[in-house]
Amino acid sequence: MKTESIEVLEKTKIEKGVKKEQTPGCCGGAPTNNKEACCKLDEDKKADGEDGCGCNSSAEKSKSTCC
Repeated sequence: MKTESIEVLEKTKIEKGVKKEQTPGCCGGAPTNNKEACCKLDEDKKADGEDGCGCNSSAEKSKSTCC
């Protein structure tokens, strides 16, 4: 029988009315208009007629692995 360990995560309490800081990330953050884009850079490149940023070009990658 295989034994596995589980790591307990800390719970973070966010006070009401306090907004989380927006961090753009390496690709400029989340897309604002194009739902098909995986990030802001991808959205901008597609709007300019390019293929996109390339971080989501493989079927093995998902939006969560972008950049």
